[in-house]
Amino acid sequence: MNQESLRRFAEQLAHWAGQALAEGRFPFRRVDLYPPLLTEAGEEPPHLVFWINRESHMAGGLLLLPDAGVEEAVEQGRRCAPALGLRHFAVWAPHELSIWEIRAEGPVRHREIPLAENHAVAFQQALWQLLEAFKPLSVLGAVPPDELAAGYLANLWRAAPRDSQNVLEEGFRTLRATRRDVDGEPRKLAYDKGILTLLRILALAAFDLLPVGVQPEELEPALGNALAELPEGARTALVLSAGEMPLPFPAAVRFHHLARRLGQLHVGHDRERLLRALELFAAGEEFGADSGDVLPPSEQGSILLLPPPRHGADTNLRKVMEVGPRPLLALLALRRDLTGLPPALRQAEDLFALTAVVPPGFIRARLDAEQPPDREERAALTTRLRFSWPTRRFRLGTKAPRWHWEFLHLLGLAAEGGRLLLDVPGGWLSDALGEPLVDLLRDEFTLLELALGDEGRLRLELVKGRRPEAMTRFYRPDGERQRSWRELATGHRALLPLTLHLDEGLFSLLESGRLTIPAPDDWPADRGAEVLLFSRSTLGRRLWATVAGDRPLPDIGDLRHSAQRFGLPLPRREVLDQLRLLDWHGRRPLPATELLDEAIGRWLGPVLPESTVGEPQPLVPTSRPTPPSAALLAQIVARVFVDGIPRFPEHYLYDHYRPELVTYRMTPPLTLRDEFFGRYTLVDGDGETLSVDGAETAQALLLAAATGRREAALPRDRELTDAILRRYRADLRKLRKKLLHACHAAIPHAATAERTGEKLWRDQGLPPAILLGEDD
Repeated sequence: MNQESLRRFAEQLAHWAGQALAEGRFPFRRVDLYPPLLTEAGEEPPHLVFWINRESHMAGGLLLLPDAGVEEAVEQGRRCAPALGLRHFAVWAPHELSIWEIRAEGPVRHREIPLAENHAVAFQQALWQLLEAFKPLSVLGAVPPDELAAGYLANLWRAAPRDSQNVLEEGFRTLRATRRDVDGEPRKLAYDKGILTLLRILALAAFDLLPVGVQPEELEPALGNALAELPEGARTALVLSAGEMPLPFPAAVRFHHLARRLGQLHVGHDRERLLRALELFAAGEEFGADSGDVLPPSEQGSILLLPPPRHGADTNLRKVMEVGPRPLLALLALRRDLTGLPPALRQAEDLFALTAVVPPGFIRARLDAEQPPDREERAALTTRLRFSWPTRRFRLGTKAPRWHWEFLHLLGLAAEGGRLLLDVPGGWLSDALGEPLVDLLRDEFTLLELALGDEGRLRLELVKGRRPEAMTRFYRPDGERQRSWRELATGHRALLPLTLHLDEGLFSLLESGRLTIPAPDDWPADRGAEVLLFSRSTLGRRLWATVAGDRPLPDIGDLRHSAQRFGLPLPRREVLDQLRLLDWHGRRPLPATELLDEAIGRWLGPVLPESTVGEPQPLVPTSRPTPPSAALLAQIVARVFVDGIPRFPEHYLYDHYRPELVTYRMTPPLTLRDEFFGRYTLVDGDGETLSVDGAETAQALLLAAATGRREAALPRDRELTDAILRRYRADLRKLRKKLLHACHAAIPHAATAERTGEKLWRDQGLPPAILLGEDD
């Protein structure tokens, strides 16, 4: 059975089960398809879960549908059943339906339900027998509270903030209409509020301080009063902020139910289980935490972690400063109190709000803020840099992202001789905007390691201070290479991206001197035309992209200045002389790339094999890769689309107070026929034409129709339409990038990962990539 058929079968079973539950003969009240579930293997979406009471996380049955044998499903059932508080689960394989029981020695077959015939009526009858079998097991097989697994607790409490997200988001949108101090995206504010409320309840439950006998509308004030009894770290991190939005009543009811359930389970009596549940919960949330496991020795002095590791610092680390989102800081403060550690020296949500009295001897940071600050924030950040760098001034470009300021600030905060582990966006080594960062590294630091990370990110290990004798290690997908820091610090800055990005063939040309970065006095001034031809060859373009990023190739008038500024490596004069034989001058069209490559190849050899252009191919053909399983696909979808899919234009009009709208009706698909002086004509699936003014309106309608919309209400103000269109496209590009990254992380074969990502994108009813535009 293929994955699509398996999903349809699961949906049919869920439909039949819903009809059976509606008759009231079973104790189950709900059936869920592919609910995300935290297990010891990460987040897994089992096929069907039958709930007795979902809000209390009381399940009555679990059904798994393998596409082949039962072994893999039995192993998944062993992980998922305890996370639901169950000792039993069912496996519906192609030719058998069996119920399994989890015992000390492992899962054992408890009962089989015959599948004599292969048609819908027989399947429906088998499902009915399964539900009948689950009835006594849901009672007799219930796990006592003190034996519930840590995964059960993590899944129990993560549901409350997720169920309350929409209510909280609506509350923040309403509050923002009346209060100017509500700053930030309602979705993020709602997420933080939900997690903080959850952590307050968990902390009080852990120390047996939950208020009893309160009504839902009294819950939050009662929590606030009880927080005063917590240990110092959690008390400070979880305190109710002045002006914090009160819980809307539906959310208060949901969290009130959770508080009562936690009180019934006495979760604070088993600290080890509670801490494990916290770790599982943190691993399933996107706190923006650092998942790295490299921590310094405790004698290294004060330590700054930005953001801190999601599972907390090593138990020997006692002089810790942390910068990160408030929910993560609160989680770590609670974890320290539960393990008996003293509170962190300092916690702050913004790096620039933290002043280090003792310079940290170790800094670990992941920097992500790629939005350039506005003029007012740039002035404030420049002032902040004077604290960390009192004797040095930096000239950062107006388009430099915020993380550049954070990067410089961290380097200034570090103690002399201190070590830094930094995870930052890529591209800045060869970008003009990154020159101040590279110059500072080469002047006052020693780069010990530079590694390519996921999504083109860079990981650096630095020491504050000059160690010219050190060797710098570069980690690439095809292995490791080293280069003297003295050479990197005194040579052209292009040596850093060249050493990191060039494959072995090109790097050997650089190491052997067959390609060199000419010094100002060594520029071949009498070979300007030949240098231009070299820059237009496949090799020249590759080298230019490595040292200059996405900047366009310079023309002959700017060639010398740009090539020397960005450090374009050039071949020896004999190679340029080969290009001179082509007898080209500026008034003629450029020779074909194949001719340029052939002339260069006579001296340098075939330095650009096919594997360097496009997707790398396997060295040895193998059998066709196994397609990903339905469970894996569902897991990827659950992880990537955990916050749902943005609805356009509705979700993007919440920030604008009652704009005047124009409603357009169409039958998908919608196509663009022509454009005349800003007037666009679109044709829908019924052949009806739609004429609109402005490219932004036409593009918005094309996107709406691509998602299956038959009606869209857009602002009459075209500037507002353009603004929400830009936001929507940016959100979709980020979501698509996240999906493709998740596919590549989970699926070894690159081509399969790409195809899977495209399929999952289409399955969600999302617009094709061609309509998403390009990053600004």
